[in-house]
Amino acid sequence: MREYPQVEIPPRCVETVFSRRTRSAKALFAWNGLGLHPMLRRGGWDRRVFPVPEHPTYRLMATLYRNGFDADSCYEPLVQYYIERGRDEPAARAHADRRIDYYMSNYGGLCRNLQEQGYRAEVSDNQIGVAVDRHGRFVKAWEGHHRFALAHFLNLDGVVADVRWVHLHWYRRFQNGGGFSRDALEQAANAAAQQAVAPLKEGQPA
Repeated sequence: MREYPQVEIPPRCVETVFSRRTRSAKALFAWNGLGLHPMLRRGGWDRRVFPVPEHPTYRLMATLYRNGFDADSCYEPLVQYYIERGRDEPAARAHADRRIDYYMSNYGGLCRNLQEQGYRAEVSDNQIGVAVDRHGRFVKAWEGHHRFALAHFLNLDGVVADVRWVHLHWYRRFQNGGGFSRDALEQAANAAAQQAVAPLKEGQPA
């Protein structure tokens, strides 16, 4: 497994999500990385983003939270979530039947743990995935959507995130020439984290 640079950031500083669910989006994302280290991407991927609250997982988790992770109240929202993710209604209901108890127990328990203990990086094999755009802003990437959604609307002080890739434009600010440098990548990730945290320390919005 590739070892990603890690940062600790407030979840509210991550305001947008990048998705590559379609075949064309996956192809374009791969094209943006041709000839580069896997943790770097050029191009306009960071302009093909949308607000965090519009992500289906975020909306689902917000609904489950509002309903107290009660299975009866959360069943239909779970069905709609699976429909939105590409299943037809019969398949969505069959999948919801299998998963409803897991969602209520697993994510209800996770929500309580986050409220009581904050984000604990050691309890998971991987961390919340983020990327860094051309301006050094964090964008939600794949992995950890459910944890991130809960941490985001619970307004936790900080979460540990894996930086999956960095926009080439931002990375070059820290590159000292030559090829790929792990040190430069770490500097780019840490500088983005410092930039994200600075306005919050001053009591301003991220």
